[in-house]
Amino acid sequence: MDGALIFVVYGKPTSQDPPILSVRTTGEHNPPSPLSHDHANGTEFQTVYSNWTQTGDVYRATVNLICYNCTRWNTVDVNNKAQPWIAAYNPTQRFEVHSEDASLEMHSKERDSGYGFFFTDMPLSLTKSYTPPGFPPVSETYSSFGAAEEADGVAATASTHDSGFRHRAWQVHGLLLTIAYLGIYPLGVLLLRRQSVNAFKLHWISQVCASILTALGILLGIYLHPEIEHLHQLIGLVVGFAPVVQILLGWRHHIIYLRIGRATMLSEIHVTLGRVILCLGAVNILLGMYLKQWSAWLMIVVALVIAAEAVGLFFVLRSSRGLQSQQKYAHLNEDDLDGAFALEDVESMSDDEDEYTEKRRGSLPMSSHTRPEK
Repeated sequence: MDGALIFVVYGKPTSQDPPILSVRTTGEHNPPSPLSHDHANGTEFQTVYSNWTQTGDVYRATVNLICYNCTRWNTVDVNNKAQPWIAAYNPTQRFEVHSEDASLEMHSKERDSGYGFFFTDMPLSLTKSYTPPGFPPVSETYSSFGAAEEADGVAATASTHDSGFRHRAWQVHGLLLTIAYLGIYPLGVLLLRRQSVNAFKLHWISQVCASILTALGILLGIYLHPEIEHLHQLIGLVVGFAPVVQILLGWRHHIIYLRIGRATMLSEIHVTLGRVILCLGAVNILLGMYLKQWSAWLMIVVALVIAAEAVGLFFVLRSSRGLQSQQKYAHLNEDDLDGAFALEDVESMSDDEDEYTEKRRGSLPMSSHTRPEK
């Protein structure tokens, strides 16, 4: 192990602290010691993700690591498709100090009960992207990726995944959901405020399209990482299911509005739920960027875009509501206006719904194509 690059993972699963990844090295047969900056030769390490998962009484530590300039470490051959590695573990080790320089006890010297060997396809781990790559999941289905106990078995495990494909797939996942929550969903809200008889139709078509993109993005995310381990995933499941409820509420509200000519509690729930979905979706976009370690500046830019969009929607909806209210009640006298804005806390309905309601009440002639079927 003289001059080897050693990655040690340990910790206390029952605590609130994530697993510790300690990068170490050793000389000759001495115990591994933490790698100092002076001896790293320009090599740097970044822990992207670290967490415990429990299956029965067994705890598993999952750590995602990026090594920068690993080619400067003379024991690492990044072009080797069967790079030899040594693995060792000590199930009796107890750590009194939760730190990266905790002392290690000697592992068992018996093969397969304290140490072992394996081989990895190092070129699969390389990336030249400015953003961290997508990490393959470790699960019961895929226990290894680009690694095997025998050198000639590495290629078989590598063929089950394509790290380049996964990286692009994660980008598509984020792009689909960003288009839906920062693009089409807000656009659908604005379309409902257009002075057009097609406003409601354009609204529901845009929302259905955004919901389809949301479903595709979430299904892709579940395929890439089926284990639920992050708040980002939990929020994703919520905002993925909520549009289904939202579409049903919107459809039911429209049917009732055409029948009675006024907003109901369903209308208020539909509006409130829509706002909550947009907010959660925007927050989840930032959480996803954080998990993929996008730069802080880019996250700030996206956050500013979200804030600007929220402010813009607020003023557009406010001015639209005021304009529609003035047009709707311009022909009424002061006595008729008493209580006319009782439902103004709910977003004003689209013009096609208002026009149809006025025709039902007799203020406008009802043509054959607007008369409801009996």
